[in-house]
Amino acid sequence: MKNKSLGIMMIFLLGCLLSGCYGDYMEITSPWQFKQVLIEENFGWALTTENEVLYTENGVGEFLPVKKIEDICDWTDGFVNACFVDKETAYITYFSADGESIIVEHTEDKGNSWAQMSIQYKNYAEICDAGYAFLSLTDKEDGFLLYCSTPAAGMMTKLLFHVENEEEKISFVADLTDELTGYPRGVCFYNEDNGYIAVTYHGENNYLYRTEDGGLTWRSESLPIKESYHYIDGCAPFFYGEDGAGMLVLKAVGDRINNILLTTDDYGKNWKEKAVLPIDSVEGYSGNKKGELFLIDNSGKLYQYKG
Repeated sequence: MKNKSLGIMMIFLLGCLLSGCYGDYMEITSPWQFKQVLIEENFGWALTTENEVLYTENGVGEFLPVKKIEDICDWTDGFVNACFVDKETAYITYFSADGESIIVEHTEDKGNSWAQMSIQYKNYAEICDAGYAFLSLTDKEDGFLLYCSTPAAGMMTKLLFHVENEEEKISFVADLTDELTGYPRGVCFYNEDNGYIAVTYHGENNYLYRTEDGGLTWRSESLPIKESYHYIDGCAPFFYGEDGAGMLVLKAVGDRINNILLTTDDYGKNWKEKAVLPIDSVEGYSGNKKGELFLIDNSGKLYQYKG
């Protein structure tokens, strides 16, 4: 009986290894390599490492391409950022082929058609080049665009813009170069006044900034992490639903590297450390209204965590 039980357990463990699952952590098999995802119960969006926008109404295993993003500035190594708003609406941003403009495209019909607007970002600061741009939409019509130059001698220009779809306009909000230390990794606004910018470590122990005045001023946030670390790299929070529920992943570097999951029920007024994630790297993540967490590692593999 003992040998039989041991055999059954070995078969179970082997099955988990072959399927990529371990405890509450499971790799989702897919032919795509991902940069960003949004997976809800009845639809999903994704941006791949090949800069294709994907859409599904039949689960994560049925993603289909709806747009291939081309004519991207070569200097940026194909950098594209996306913001997936709802079942019909998605936004993408990238630098024009000549590097002179930031392009913002959006769809309101599940990717069947796309409209475009742009801004010549070099008009707003002395040192600007085609670097990085991050989107966060507060609803299907309005949001924010964070521009970052490539770092040079430890310096990086950071400019915040407001995106107005109805007016087809991108307008300057603030120069955040001196407001933010570190290199931004993402932006998240949950309404027109309140939002976050996450940064990597760059000499000061700041990893998450918060605004309450529409991006004009920012303050550094210190979150309740149980252990002490040498430094922390931030990721932008992700909020789902309308009750303030959200999640945040921090890369904490000490004697070892931990990717720490924090959760909130009040748009980040109070954060709680929930778990150290069983994944070596986190390049992107999103949650949904069911509280499910989807993670992307640095190779573009997609995982689901049900902790």
